[in-house]
Amino acid sequence: MTALLYSKRPARQYPNMQAVHAIRAHYKPAAGPGSAPIVPMTLNKQVHIGTIPAGAMILASQLQVISAFTPTGYKLSVGTPSNPTLFANVVSLDAAGITPGTTGLGYVPDETPVVATLSGGLGSPATGEADVLLTFYWNKD
Repeated sequence: MTALLYSKRPARQYPNMQAVHAIRAHYKPAAGPGSAPIVPMTLNKQVHIGTIPAGAMILASQLQVISAFTPTGYKLSVGTPSNPTLFANVVSLDAAGITPGTTGLGYVPDETPVVATLSGGLGSPATGEADVLLTFYWNKD
């Protein structure tokens, strides 16, 4: 599998900017030239995809299955290490579509790592493509 490895990254904080920030992770079993950043995933293992800074306000989260995963049966969860389904709770990757997150939104008092977990299926999927997006506002005084 060709993959751009994600290392643990610090929270996105800019010293003089008021802006909406985002964490985006893209999963695709095989990537070609010009592909979006790819997250390598192992079944039932949490993968760090970003960090939300302390004091941020999580505005939205969504998981988009761009193309169905084959073979079927794979699911993706997105959350924190202590609550791995906080933003996306075991979403099926069997059909294309968008699943908006409805939990975990709002104020974040502490720096919060975000993880994704692939489950179900057998081994690694052969095909499929999905994106995870979390947007947040961080008030920099």
